[in-house]
Amino acid sequence: MKKGFTLIEILVVSGIMVLFSLTIVSLFLSTIRGNTKTQVMQKVRQDGDFALKTMTRLIKNADSVEIGSGCTEVGTTDVSIDVNDIYGGTTTFSLVEWGADAIDRIASNSGGIDYFLTGITVNTSDLNFTCYEMSLGNQIVTISFTLTIGGEAGLQAQEKEEQEFKTSASLRKY
Repeated sequence: MKKGFTLIEILVVSGIMVLFSLTIVSLFLSTIRGNTKTQVMQKVRQDGDFALKTMTRLIKNADSVEIGSGCTEVGTTDVSIDVNDIYGGTTTFSLVEWGADAIDRIASNSGGIDYFLTGITVNTSDLNFTCYEMSLGNQIVTISFTLTIGGEAGLQAQEKEEQEFKTSASLRKY
């Protein structure tokens, strides 16, 4: 009686090992893709939340806001807004085209200097400010915009994300 393995036994074991290896590699790649999607989503949400909170804070503490032809009871919408603080300073929020890739970013302009509220990898679109003048003279501003990451051709689905942001802020009249 000869000792050793037959060709059939070696082929069966090799096939099982290949299937097991493919399963492990597939699981590993799936985990990496999920991690990439999570990072992309986190970047978009972080940029959007920062921009919303910054604009909301300045609007709430403003003396007044100016938008297009002025605030009305039915609402006036424009792509930029001037926020006047109680010390006479003005901050303008708008979209500014930036860099060689012409990425639109939300910018805060005070004293002639642009301070960007969104990062260089996130493109902003549909930025709108709607101002309502209420009967008692208080102003309410609605802010909305969309952030997109990975809009370039050739990227995989997990490398792309688009999210809409919207909030309202009422001026505090001290």
